[in-house]
Amino acid sequence: MATTTLSSPNPEIEAILNSSGSKSFKGMKMQGYDFSGRDLKGADFRGASVPWCNFSKCNLRYANFEHANCFGANYDEADLHRANFKNADISMAIMTASDMFGVTITLECSSFKGVTLKDGWWYGFLFYALLMKPPSKEAEDKLIAMIGLNRYTILREQYARRRL
Repeated sequence: MATTTLSSPNPEIEAILNSSGSKSFKGMKMQGYDFSGRDLKGADFRGASVPWCNFSKCNLRYANFEHANCFGANYDEADLHRANFKNADISMAIMTASDMFGVTITLECSSFKGVTLKDGWWYGFLFYALLMKPPSKEAEDKLIAMIGLNRYTILREQYARRRL
């Protein structure tokens, strides 16, 4: 699938990126912009349109993408610790982030459509269901058969230690 990138830096976006203090891109349209490697900790992208943007290797800890259009955005190796994607469109996004602990994502039918995750995060999202009581021993056994006893045991131990 083709991506769209901006041919030259946008002066308004660059001014925000180069300013000291908080970074607010609230409501801005920035299709295909290359933010790669930037420190955007706590940045405000609420209601912004960032389809096909490159956020690879960015520090996006505590960034707020609430109601943002993040379709097809690239978050490869980005730090998304506690980032907020509430009511954001992350379909087709590359979410192979280095850290996704505490990310907020709204669950709806299209939430994960076409999203790419690292293996560990993919299994982790599946494992959230194991924090609930399985409806039957048979259901739990089927899940173990699907992901393997070793991975099941490791994930169970990891999630048991997490502060929920």
